[in-house]
Amino acid sequence: MDRLLRLGVLAAAPWPLAYACSKPQLARAYPRVTAIRAAYLLAYVAAAAACAVFAPVVLVPFAVVALAGTLAGLWLMRPGAGGSQRVPPGSLSLVPVRQFVDEDFLARQADRVGPVTKTTWPTLDQPVACVYGLRRAADLLRDDAASLRGVGIAFDPLIPAGFLRNMEPDDHGHYKRLFERALTDDLVEARRPDLEAAAAEALATMAATDGNGADPRPHLLRATVTAFVPLLLGIEHASPEGRRAIEIYDAVGEFLEFRSEDSEEERRYRAIVTELEAILRHGAAQALDALAAGREPMPSVVSAIARADPDVLDDPNVTGNLVLVLRTASVDVASLLHWILKMLGDHPEWYLRVREDASGDLARRVVLETLRLHQSEFIQRRVLKPVEIEGHTVPAGWFVRLCVRESHRDPEVFADPASFDPDRFVGRRLSRYEYSPFGRLEHRCIGETLTLALAGTFVSELARGYDWTVVRDGPPEFNRYHWRPSRRFRVRLEPRV
Repeated sequence: MDRLLRLGVLAAAPWPLAYACSKPQLARAYPRVTAIRAAYLLAYVAAAAACAVFAPVVLVPFAVVALAGTLAGLWLMRPGAGGSQRVPPGSLSLVPVRQFVDEDFLARQADRVGPVTKTTWPTLDQPVACVYGLRRAADLLRDDAASLRGVGIAFDPLIPAGFLRNMEPDDHGHYKRLFERALTDDLVEARRPDLEAAAAEALATMAATDGNGADPRPHLLRATVTAFVPLLLGIEHASPEGRRAIEIYDAVGEFLEFRSEDSEEERRYRAIVTELEAILRHGAAQALDALAAGREPMPSVVSAIARADPDVLDDPNVTGNLVLVLRTASVDVASLLHWILKMLGDHPEWYLRVREDASGDLARRVVLETLRLHQSEFIQRRVLKPVEIEGHTVPAGWFVRLCVRESHRDPEVFADPASFDPDRFVGRRLSRYEYSPFGRLEHRCIGETLTLALAGTFVSELARGYDWTVVRDGPPEFNRYHWRPSRRFRVRLEPRV
């Protein structure tokens, strides 16, 4: 009913749509939604013009309806709406815009109205309660686990039990243990030469770009895929199968999603997953052949699983998750490397210090600080039954967003929290309630060691191998899931002699 009321208000007075359509950031992130909004606005203006020309007497009731819609919209959007039902404070925008043009919108809302707020999100069909503070978020996940459910992602239907993070609890526990036993710290260390080679290749290709500067994004995405194909799938990236896998991931692009099941788009993605699973099984067969011959197989997640129980690789929940987690992991880590370039470009004194640090610890701290400021994961749940959070009620059907990145701005934990200062991690052991960039309030992220290893290697290779400058920049942009540096961001790298 509430949704229908909001749609009715927008039909009567579509001024929020005009504001949304005026923001190119939103148009790039949501082109289809923006096109629909623009079409409605054109129809609205055409109807008003037709009334003015052919039936001027209708203009008065037309204006009355528009004014009533405007007043109703302002009433619905007031921060205190729903206070009598004890819902959290915060504006429920009819068409959310500021959330996607202002990186610090959620943090500022928390500063203004408190650690439990509400807002709206364009991809979600119900309001969102935002919870700030990692301990508060962890308590909610623990105490109200039965009332919350994970929010799926677009390609969940491609895997029988869903993507790992969205599985039902029993399935999640089983498959996570399997992947944790395979993706060990020792495996990451064994594949470190691949990480170093991928980072070096990305930097070399950026340095070879002409004097106008390089767009880092495609180079970084290719580097992460190149590093992860051997480690996860058990295929050397230079082999025919490895080259084909990299080619497939390049063709898919950053976002693997479709709007409806049994569509042409979904069938295309199923074919992609099937081909990647065949490449994975080729890697498993190579590992089994090596073991049968008494040789040590190539270190990889696939070979570790094949060694423990080769029959597991007949499970589509295992193979589907491996080939799709490679896509999500490569995108997320490429985004982290992009932010690292941005942070070191804004603060060049730090990469000069990394160059002089023989221990490599400063490179690690640069990664941790970048994660704190920009690339931390949020956690999202759907509310199945009403939950109470510090005197506020979040109704069933709403969503809860646990704001990890914003919680890392707590001045009681991090002095001068908005500044970039990798030295804040010197000699400190922070609890998961103080610092949790991988969203590990419930469980440890199985890719944490790998992410830190590749990112730390990238920082060291950059600082010691290149002199570089930022030649163009702009404000951060929202890409439907995360914030990232401006699409205008360009760097010029010159190899050091």
